[in-house]
Amino acid sequence: MVGRDGLEAWEREYRKGVLWRGAPEDRPAPGGLTLDLGCGDGKGMVSILEDGTRAVGLDIALGALNLLRERLSRGGFRGDLVRGDIRHLPFPSGSFDSVVCDFVLGHCVAPGREEAVEEVRRVLKPGGRLFFRAFSRGDMRFGKGRGVEEGTFRSASGIDHHFFDEGEVRGLLEGFRILDLREWRRERRYDGALVTRAVISATAEKA
Repeated sequence: MVGRDGLEAWEREYRKGVLWRGAPEDRPAPGGLTLDLGCGDGKGMVSILEDGTRAVGLDIALGALNLLRERLSRGGFRGDLVRGDIRHLPFPSGSFDSVVCDFVLGHCVAPGREEAVEEVRRVLKPGGRLFFRAFSRGDMRFGKGRGVEEGTFRSASGIDHHFFDEGEVRGLLEGFRILDLREWRRERRYDGALVTRAVISATAEKA
C-alpha cells in the first residue's frame, strides 16, 4: 500500500517533471469508457484518447495529475482526471467498460494488490475487460533495493517495486476469465550496457 512516505516519494519524483516518455507499448484497444488506473503523467492515457476511447485517469499523486492536465491541454484532448487511491476507487460499481492497469500494481505491497484488483472487479461492467501489465522477476531491476516482502524492493527514492511471476498473476486474477497471459523479454541498452526488461501482460474479462 502507498502510505504517506510512499506518496511523498511520488510527489518528489513528479516535481522533476515528466517521468514516462517514449511511445507506449502496443495493446488491444480498450474501448468504451476506460479507467486508466495510476495514470501518472499520461503516457498511456494519451494513447488511449488518440484511439478515440473515452477515458478517466486516476492517480494518487497530485503532481502527476497536474502534468497530465497540461499534457492533455497542449494536445487538445479531453479526459476526466481524478485523484484517488487504487485500493478505494471513488466510482460506482459497474462504471467502466475497461480498466487499464499498466505498471501500477507493482507499486503496492500486499494486501494492497489484492484490494486494488477487487476494486477493479467492482467498477467494471459485466463482461468488462482488465488490461494488466507489470514487470516480472526476470527484469533487470529485480532484487535491487531494500527488500520489503517477497518479490518487493524499495528503491533509494522510497518507491516500492514488486515483480510478478505467472502463477502470482493467475492467482491475483482469480474470478476473472483470463483471455491472454504472457511474459515477454526485450534486450535494451541503458548507459551503454545491454540489459533485460521483462514484462507480464494479461487481458482478463469480468465474469
